[in-house]
Amino acid sequence: MNKLIFYLLTIIELPFIALTWVDYCWNLLWKYVSELSVIFVLPSLLTIPLTWINGLILASLIFLKNNLIGIKITYSEAVEQNLSRFPEL
Repeated sequence: MNKLIFYLLTIIELPFIALTWVDYCWNLLWKYVSELSVIFVLPSLLTIPLTWINGLILASLIFLKNNLIGIKITYSEAVEQNLSRFPEL
């Protein structure tokens, strides 16, 4: 039963990972465009709440999955594990 829940959480996690990569590419694009003018920073700033909510959901899913299979981790370790998936801008 635990394996079934683990796989279900993994399937739920996949769209959030894809959304994070789209958000990463969006922010990377606007990082380079904003070198032309500061006004181009605004589109990137609009996605900050989405980025934070998405990160919160992903870290929660990592926390639940690891604790479900017996790897006891703290929430801060789950956040670090989530952040290590993606390169810095």
